[in-house]
Amino acid sequence: MDSATFSPLPHVNVRIKNGTRGTTTDLQGNFGLTASTKDTLVFTLVGYNDIIYPLIDWEPSIIRMSEKRTLLNPVLIRSTFLNPYEGMFDDQNALLNKRKIPFYLARYKKEKIKVRWLLEDNLHAKTYVDLLIKDHEMKMKLMIRHSLSEDQYYKVLGRFNEQYVNVMYYLTTAELATLLTDFFDRNAKSEK
Repeated sequence: MDSATFSPLPHVNVRIKNGTRGTTTDLQGNFGLTASTKDTLVFTLVGYNDIIYPLIDWEPSIIRMSEKRTLLNPVLIRSTFLNPYEGMFDDQNALLNKRKIPFYLARYKKEKIKVRWLLEDNLHAKTYVDLLIKDHEMKMKLMIRHSLSEDQYYKVLGRFNEQYVNVMYYLTTAELATLLTDFFDRNAKSEK
């Protein structure tokens, strides 16, 4: 039991010192373990001082464990935003940057490759365009929420585009809306 409150201690590890046998206490702090009078029991529980109990004159009794007080070093918490998508799309962006058209292809094949790449790029940008250019609702919500003029809105959006250019074209609408809202919540004040 706890030496201060006398409440039972469940899940105390009880083992025979220098042996392999052991058990844990039940919810009422009771345990059973076969041992001889030559053995020594070791009681351990996180947050409590260990007890070493020789069984020379063992009689069923109450074992009282005292709390182990530990001072922890202080922890400094800073309010900085971590980009949850940092580095997630580096491989895809590297592939886009390495695209090259072989010089030996015919002109129509080169044009075909360029058109395919343009279509792929448009698909990547579709979510962004749908959310921020075609749908004025998001723009209006952010402008009203932060009391921004249209000019101020586009300045903050420009900073968002610069910071998240490597991730924003890969996100779903919900992910992009969340990232954008968080960015405006953190940065819109500086535009006023």
